[in-house]
Amino acid sequence: MLKKTILTSLLFGFASAVFATNPSHYGVTITKIEFYNSSISSWQTYIQGSYTIDAASVGGNQNAGSIPPSTPLIEGTYTKIRMTFNDSFVLNGTATFTPSIRLGSNNGTTYYCCTRAGATLAKASGTDVFAHTGTVSETSSCSAQTDTAPISTGANAPGLSANMQHIGTSLVITQDLNSGQQFAIQNGSDGHAPQYSFKFDVEGQIAALTGLTPDKNLALTCIIYPLPPTISFSKM
Repeated sequence: MLKKTILTSLLFGFASAVFATNPSHYGVTITKIEFYNSSISSWQTYIQGSYTIDAASVGGNQNAGSIPPSTPLIEGTYTKIRMTFNDSFVLNGTATFTPSIRLGSNNGTTYYCCTRAGATLAKASGTDVFAHTGTVSETSSCSAQTDTAPISTGANAPGLSANMQHIGTSLVITQDLNSGQQFAIQNGSDGHAPQYSFKFDVEGQIAALTGLTPDKNLALTCIIYPLPPTISFSKM
């Protein structure tokens, strides 16, 4: 199982998708973690910096380390968490896709799409998937290269939910804390939140679609992209 855990703030997972497969590399960069102080109706920064991990590099629930807080929290009750990611996910892997129209003897064939370095941005036909073109192969032996791609945007982009927002070059995810995850900071304390855990589960988190709808005389293209994260929490 492709899971990686970072101690400090929440349980983190990724949703599955059609034609999705497991990446061999899935790099994510956390730039900020904030908690919402409901006592004063204000977001408070708790962690800020640049923390990058390869979420596909370890198995099971192995600990990937910890992130220290950068700013103590002020007095109040905290009821929400907001995480900011650099919207450039470093990928290496292969996903399958089936063209919607493929004339001739290859009609209905499943193809393989491999990540490739220096890929160009393109839009999959009839979708809101806007990511990088991959290398197409009729066998699973295509050689995947490491590439950097954003989470797809748009009203019909796969996997996006109401708690996810693109702001500039960042992907921002907001989540309510349930009653067992909320906490209070008292006046005179050290301002540290309880310890939570992040779990990155990237099984099935790379997917591909046909870039064009080609006929038998046109070159077949594919778009390969990361799927966006969904969040659940674990308080230590």
